[in-house]
Amino acid sequence: MCKFFKECYLQKTNQYDALSVWDQIKELGVTLAISFDEKEKNVIARLESDPSKVIGVISEEDSKSLKPYLEAGWNVYNNKKIDKPLYIGKVSRVDDKADENKRLSICVFIIDASNYKKTK
Repeated sequence: MCKFFKECYLQKTNQYDALSVWDQIKELGVTLAISFDEKEKNVIARLESDPSKVIGVISEEDSKSLKPYLEAGWNVYNNKKIDKPLYIGKVSRVDDKADENKRLSICVFIIDASNYKKTK
């Protein structure tokens, strides 16, 4: 179970891998991994099925509420899946003809802790 957190645009889609996987991500509901890029210091969205593919970045304004948790170590990908991510994204809007910063919109969800087995 996941809780809706916010909806936001992905920016810089032309500068990352969005165009190379466009046919995969243009379907509504495609799952994206949300993580913090240590090098660029921004919040990025990756294709969950292929974490090496960065789709775009979440704007600085929209990232303000996500960043503190990601900087604290939640959702560190390093091009591979992790066991307990805090956030996931779902493609919610696609406009092929829009500016690159308005082409893809995602809903960000917080993954409920009950999804993970509790360890003693």
